[in-house]
Amino acid sequence: MWLAAFVAATAVAGCNESRSEPAPTCGPAARPGGGELEFVRNLSIGNTGWFSSPAVLDLDGDGGKEIVAPFYDVAVWSAGGELLHRESHADHGHDRIFAPAVVADLDGDTVFEIVVASNRGNVIAYEWREGAMRVKTGWPASTCGEHVCGENRSLAAADLDHDGRIEVVAATTETEDDDDASAKQEAYVYVFRPDGTLYQPAGVAWPAWPRYNKRTGPGGDADRNGCGHNAYGLYGENLGIGNVDDDPELEIVATYDNHHIQVFDPDGTALDADPTYFTSRSSDCRDQPLTWGQFIRYLDPQVEEDHYHLHTGDWPGPSWTYWLQWTASPPNVADIDGDGRNEVLGFPNVEKDEPYHTYHYALMVLQGDYAATGHRSARRLPAFERLPLSEEPWQDDDWYPVAGIPAPVVADIQGDARPEILAALNDGYLYVFDADARLLWRHNYARGAPFTFGSEPAVADLTGDGRPEIALGVWSDDPGEGRLLILSAGGEVLHDVVLPGQREDGNGVGATACPTINDIDGDGQLEILLLTLDHGLDIYRVRGSSANCTVAGADADKYPGLWTTGRGNFLRNGLGPAGDP
Repeated sequence: MWLAAFVAATAVAGCNESRSEPAPTCGPAARPGGGELEFVRNLSIGNTGWFSSPAVLDLDGDGGKEIVAPFYDVAVWSAGGELLHRESHADHGHDRIFAPAVVADLDGDTVFEIVVASNRGNVIAYEWREGAMRVKTGWPASTCGEHVCGENRSLAAADLDHDGRIEVVAATTETEDDDDASAKQEAYVYVFRPDGTLYQPAGVAWPAWPRYNKRTGPGGDADRNGCGHNAYGLYGENLGIGNVDDDPELEIVATYDNHHIQVFDPDGTALDADPTYFTSRSSDCRDQPLTWGQFIRYLDPQVEEDHYHLHTGDWPGPSWTYWLQWTASPPNVADIDGDGRNEVLGFPNVEKDEPYHTYHYALMVLQGDYAATGHRSARRLPAFERLPLSEEPWQDDDWYPVAGIPAPVVADIQGDARPEILAALNDGYLYVFDADARLLWRHNYARGAPFTFGSEPAVADLTGDGRPEIALGVWSDDPGEGRLLILSAGGEVLHDVVLPGQREDGNGVGATACPTINDIDGDGQLEILLLTLDHGLDIYRVRGSSANCTVAGADADKYPGLWTTGRGNFLRNGLGPAGDP
């Protein structure tokens, strides 16, 4: 009953009704009043684009920025649109590039790396030297298992141990060997050093990565908590990085194409869920603690309590209720309740039936492992005991290519110093929830059209008044329906423009990747960069705008809560501007 009531309430609340003007979230520009869109140019190398949001950085330290855009090949343009380098990715055993590239100086030698992951089991780092991409010594790195090589659709990076060097985390899909259907990918999550070798923290006795492994005993996955670990592939930007416990090192969050979400320490071991609440019912490890990824997450909190705490009800699990599936659900790490400690959040599928059918997306927020809160590790944040839900998404077993990725964005768009959570979900709506799990508003970006999906939204102040706007790409299987949509922080439509130069494409048209917002040419005005499925990279200038509080840099600590590229920063780790080097 509560499920139906919530969906009904959402439908009523989601009518884009006008709201009071949000307060500023950052300092206004000296001369606010921007917001007019001007199409600047299209840049194309003739490749299909996927979810790889472009990066804009000064790669060579000459004071001018370069644009990095991975398609099937990787293109680097000058701010003025000159193609500086095109790397034929197939020459290095790669095909399409699904996730955004990591762009950073990995090892602190003042040389920027461009790291991309694709299919055929390779992750490769290129150095930007003398105006061109050069394969970095020690790369490519392999994510191939003993029998098969999956596609790497998930990529993120961070300095996990705070030693000044950035580790690269990649995750692969599940793949069966064409000649042996029983041969599955053995491991899914890999961590690499800047030199391309597997990351191994100092003083750790066991091989830390990849995970899951087949080792028993300390540091092994085969018999962890008596039950061991198992998983399936990661199908859509399924990695997040951040600190979710009391030690200073960063944790890696992975969501799988099953009902599990896992949190790893840098040494590869998984975090235990609250051992006073979550315990196993399995006969071979009864009453043992569970790691985050050793149990199914259900929609109804009472089912989880009965199943994992009280040990009552159907075993091995109730088939009559909704469970949560994380197939292509990127996780974020953020302090949602303002207590100075981080939570983990995402939008898993709400599924039931055989075969699985997705009825909703749910916003789940889980607590970290902190002594100050009683080690409520993997417990729901109290405001999110009942999970906010979307309506039923568009779905069809024959639909190609992939649908939209329910990537969460965490940003203060209301000016109340508390974060909001945004996502463009596959039911055709952009949702905005507050930190108390209340729906603030939603916008019908699909306008009722089937198989029309929204990109991960970007958030920046486009008018210079200190109040952020929201930009997202819209993509469709209907030729000519690719669009750029810009909304105010209160949900008012400011711009809804059809992208020029669209080409009929079997993959669809429009922008799947999160827009990147940046002052690319140094004139003080912001540009919006849209990597599209069908016709390359579109660039719009926001005339009269100001980069007063946009991307990571000097203002990142003073004005957090903005999200100006895919997965929040050029490390692609779901941390927002604070994730940039």
